Amino acid sequence: MILIRADEYPKVDDTELLSRLQFDGLNTRVIVAKKGCMIPRHGHERSEEVFVLSGRVRLNDDILEAGDLIRTEAGEFHEAEALEDSRFLVMNTIDPD
Repeated sequence: MILIRADEYPKVDDTELLSRLQFDGLNTRVIVAKKGCMIPRHGHERSEEVFVLSGRVRLNDDILEAGDLIRTEAGEFHEAEALEDSRFLVMNTIDPD
């Protein structure tokens, strides 16, 4: 078991508008985005699930609010904009052995 306390999350990015906190390698992250933060169009090799913890986020043409979950498939391109201060959990699928 690995326990990471809230004040101990390893930060990958930490800018005025965006903080990306990495949990376990490349699979789980918390994104803290201030209103107006833009995450440019990009894709991933694996599918990704995004669960909005707080705030409102536009992901492509969809508006996500706290409690919403969206899945993007491997190779699917997307971009995001924080419509208000937001926190969301991002989980990438793990390739089967």
